[in-house]
Amino acid sequence: MKEDRMTQLTGLQKLIWRYRGSLIDEGIFIIYFDREGNRVPNDQVKPPGDPTPGEGYYAHLRHVSEEPGIRTEWEVKGPDWEGTATTRPQSPPSAFLICVERLKSSPEGAEFLARFA
Repeated sequence: MKEDRMTQLTGLQKLIWRYRGSLIDEGIFIIYFDREGNRVPNDQVKPPGDPTPGEGYYAHLRHVSEEPGIRTEWEVKGPDWEGTATTRPQSPPSAFLICVERLKSSPEGAEFLARFA
């Protein structure tokens, strides 16, 4: 069970690592995924006021807030699981630390995050 938890935490970190640049470069604040972990184009998802996994997509990675040069907060959420993490810049400037602050998972969430581990 502990191995599963580590796989989920690693998957969450790698998900943020993989897509952080896209969010910043594209100037968007949310990326949607299907159940297999493939990115769903934002224009194919009805823009909800409060994103709801399971309504047109399976999970999302959302840029929640930022203190430039200090930290950036992220949310990853599926229909019955969710997590939050913070990235903090390191030296050199291209490096950053990803701290998972909370992860409430389910068997489906574990399977989804394991795809990125």
